[in-house]
Amino acid sequence: MVQSINAGAIDLASASEIPPIFAIESKASVKIIATLKGPTVGQVVLVPKDSTAKTIADLKGKKVGYVKATTAHYFLIKMLEKVGLTMKDINAIPLSIPDGLSAFRKG
Repeated sequence: MVQSINAGAIDLASASEIPPIFAIESKASVKIIATLKGPTVGQVVLVPKDSTAKTIADLKGKKVGYVKATTAHYFLIKMLEKVGLTMKDINAIPLSIPDGLSAFRKG
């Protein structure tokens, strides 16, 4: 949605709270004109059953898929910060939702 507004393809869009923050940070030509307060979307961190990762700190050096410029991206950054890590400490791989599911299923 944000990319479509920035490209002039649409005039108005709705999104969760995080994509506009990433858009504004990247100097996209968008602005927020209204907000609606609601519950935060539930987020989880999934690892394969046989993974040695048991905590967020265990993700250091691991391949971590995420959907770029979304609440999942934001929460990943925040979870890493809580354990003293950054996106540079993991092998961060931006994926679409279908690609993420496929990659997860393939291990």
